Amino acid sequence: MWTFAGGPVIVYGMEPSGKQTVIITGCDSGMGHDLALLCAEHGHSVVASYLESDPFKGIANIRSCRCDLRKESDIQRFSRFAMKAADRERNLYALINNAGIAKGGPLENLPMGI
Repeated sequence: MWTFAGGPVIVYGMEPSGKQTVIITGCDSGMGHDLALLCAEHGHSVVASYLESDPFKGIANIRSCRCDLRKESDIQRFSRFAMKAADRERNLYALINNAGIAKGGPLENLPMGI
């Protein structure tokens, strides 16, 4: 059992011989950042995207790449980066789409373009 965000987390299929590649988007901070660190601690190869600044410089088992989801070119570049990392090291085990935006207020008040 792993501990994540202050509480226990049960992760099936990733221990002890399931050392695989995990792709996680939206890793600048919060849940994506913490999950990337947790997976790397357990020996998994992590491919992480971030928007502002690379929070994983020098951390073993984490390869990171800037990706702005508002730009198709960034999405394509990150996709190529992630698939090369998965092919080069190990099979792709999981994709965790954590990137996104946070908007407050009632859903019906948000513009359709978001």
